[in-house]
Amino acid sequence: MESAWRRQEEEEAALAALAASGVGAGAGPGPGSAPASASLDPAAVHAVRSAAHLDALASAAGASTIIAVVFYSRSCGTCKAWLAEAKALAAEAGASRSGVLWASHDIRDAWDEPSDLARLHRVRAVPAALFFSGGASVRRLAAPDSRALTPGAHARIGRWAHARLRDVAAEVIFRETPSARRG
Repeated sequence: MESAWRRQEEEEAALAALAASGVGAGAGPGPGSAPASASLDPAAVHAVRSAAHLDALASAAGASTIIAVVFYSRSCGTCKAWLAEAKALAAEAGASRSGVLWASHDIRDAWDEPSDLARLHRVRAVPAALFFSGGASVRRLAAPDSRALTPGAHARIGRWAHARLRDVAAEVIFRETPSARRG
């Protein structure tokens, strides 16, 4: 019971820090203040701690922003490659103002239990990426389970999955943002 109480305290502290920095619940435009999305760096990958944290990030980003969340595990080598690709895609998104906000989420919490966000979206294998538009999940991408692959297939699948993240991101941007379809 003590660990659940400690987790709840940490979650509340993280959400309070988001609100204090101008990102999250209650950080909307008001008299003399900038829009909440102005304080979000589109060229960075934002670490998401929980479902509530993702909701706060989504409300701060605005309804027209696509949010791409890369789910990873600290011990996964392929996940590290996906996170590096997500950082590159976030830098491109920031430079081109594409309306995509990149985030990352570790599927295991500090107590090595599945996180609430991973359970909510049924992420069981990593790396995986979910794309949200208007608060709804519009696309899911998951790498094949490496335990089921032969040793020679690991490298081929790894390269394929790495390139696939970029392709799916472009597909979602094109489909979900009308301005991307205009030449």
